[in-house]
Amino acid sequence: MPYIARDCTGRINALFYQPVEGFTEFVPVSHPEVLGFVAGSDKKERDLERIVSELIGVVEDLAGALLSKNALSITDLSPAARKYVRPGKLQGEALCALLSDDGDVCLP
Repeated sequence: MPYIARDCTGRINALFYQPVEGFTEFVPVSHPEVLGFVAGSDKKERDLERIVSELIGVVEDLAGALLSKNALSITDLSPAARKYVRPGKLQGEALCALLSDDGDVCLP
């Protein structure tokens, strides 16, 4: 490793363990271009994690606003989505008390 692929400007844009059709250029692991590409990948991954985390916060805030205005009911969400909505954060203890163990809303 690594066999590399380059973009139209000549910069590395992919690394491979084995040659891939059309990408057979081999560069030593210690080559500055390879090291720079790998370091850039780490930064991109951290940036992506930060963006995803921020997006999750936006979705939680939106769900909270819709739930508080009764424009959305917790039962409108799929079971998979319900597990990501933190009722304690969205509606306080009142909503938590309304949720049963299976995620259905109980009437008071």
